[in-house]
Amino acid sequence: TIMLNDDQKPGAAPVAAAPVTVTNDAAIAAERDRAAKITQRVAMAGLPGSVAQTLIPTILSQEADAKSQGTIMGLNGSYQSIGMIVGPLLGGAISTISIPATFLTGALLVLVCYFLSVQCTCIGLTIQSKLCLR
Repeated sequence: TIMLNDDQKPGAAPVAAAPVTVTNDAAIAAERDRAAKITQRVAMAGLPGSVAQTLIPTILSQEADAKSQGTIMGLNGSYQSIGMIVGPLLGGAISTISIPATFLTGALLVLVCYFLSVQCTCIGLTIQSKLCLR
């Protein structure tokens, strides 16, 4: 809003009045509670992810021989990058159809990856093998 001050002459450039904010203890407490809940949710989501992000390269480096460790780590980084690009795109496209379908698709992809990993470990092949399926 534009207001004239009492000491301002008519015809002078108008001065913008500062917005008035009203705060009370209940509003401040509600904002603090909201911020605490957001922090807790971020921590609960971030901790498992940080554990996995450190364990995966460790397991890969232990399973690969010294000659192929660089290749394996490069492939791991590439696959993670592809997942970070394709995942949100795929999730966004599926969520336009149905929100529950996004989670069902994620669960289906996790099951596919699980069965592929079981297939790889059941036939006794290591990470540096060129072919993991029979």
